[in-house]
Amino acid sequence: MVRKRHSVLLRFLALGIGIGLHLGGCVNEPGPVGSGLIPRSDLLQGDSLDIIPSQSRSILVIPDTVNSLRTTIAVGKKGAYEAWGLVLFTNFGSAYDSIAVQTAELRLKTSFHLGDSLGQFSLAVRKALATWTRSTFAYTNLREPGFYEEPARSTHDFGSIGDTADITIALDTALVNSWFRSDTTNPNYGIVLEPINSSVIKGFLNPQLVITYIPSGSSDADTVTFTPAIGNYGFVLGGVDTLALQDSVLLHVRAGAASRAVMQFDISGLPAYSAIHRALLEIWADESLFDRSSNMQDSLMATFRDELGFIPRFEALSSVSGSGSAKLYTLNLTPFVQYWVQNIGIPEIGIRARNERNGIEAFMLHGTAAIEPLKPRLRILYTSTRQ
Repeated sequence: MVRKRHSVLLRFLALGIGIGLHLGGCVNEPGPVGSGLIPRSDLLQGDSLDIIPSQSRSILVIPDTVNSLRTTIAVGKKGAYEAWGLVLFTNFGSAYDSIAVQTAELRLKTSFHLGDSLGQFSLAVRKALATWTRSTFAYTNLREPGFYEEPARSTHDFGSIGDTADITIALDTALVNSWFRSDTTNPNYGIVLEPINSSVIKGFLNPQLVITYIPSGSSDADTVTFTPAIGNYGFVLGGVDTLALQDSVLLHVRAGAASRAVMQFDISGLPAYSAIHRALLEIWADESLFDRSSNMQDSLMATFRDELGFIPRFEALSSVSGSGSAKLYTLNLTPFVQYWVQNIGIPEIGIRARNERNGIEAFMLHGTAAIEPLKPRLRILYTSTRQ
């Protein structure tokens, strides 16, 4: 911006004498006065470039990137998807080695749903027969023969439950007694919660094991509550259509399972080492095709990629506008593109649901094979640096 310098002539009379003053000043509005003081060769010319991704697809995510920080349990079925819960209680302490469990309950607090909020909810409790960690466990592992005991230890029908309810699941006392005496010959792998209902998936917080027991040397019952260690509860979601992962018309971004979108960009049209002033990725979506869990966070995250994979060197959170079939997500990729023109990283991004770990919602984004007005676009404003 060039500021315009000007003078103001003030005339006034003082003691009968005319005095002329010239006062200098500046104004912030640009104007032609003074603009010629800067040589045109020293001015940088800004340019713009719109890039449609060269490729787009969906991918399944390695479980540890999703499950490791999961803080909810989800159980139920909705359409082609089903969620199975996993819970493991350990580290009871030596004081409980020889107790006699009288009653045992698993208590859960509902927090969200996907599907019919008034749908009938039911589940079966099964004994897990093999080790699992939520950082490596996937739906395919769950379906392997011998992972859980046949038949189920118990089944429970809760009818219709809300999203702020507490439910109680009675557990087999013989099974719980075995947890307190677990050793290498009698390992404790916890329990599996199998969905039986067909129209709703329910999410739960704060799993607790509440038992009444007879302490050693006493005839009076006592009550104690245990909580699982972080990492010892969660869920796996199955049913993702793997054929849909190759679809470049609609990109499947799902929390819980999870699937992400990947977009590649050809940035050869940008001069090397350009100064990137703004780079906004616009992605259109069809909201009518979404699956919405009640805790849905209507946001996408873009992740930078280098030779080691998609890493959180940079992550960009979307803004959103519009609705229906004309919903627009905008992601600020300015630092991404600045790195790319400096030959740092790979011009490819991953796009995930913001609530990937603890939601089950699904976004349907228009990809590179969509009709022209709906193709994603990276809109770049840059300045070429002089060599």
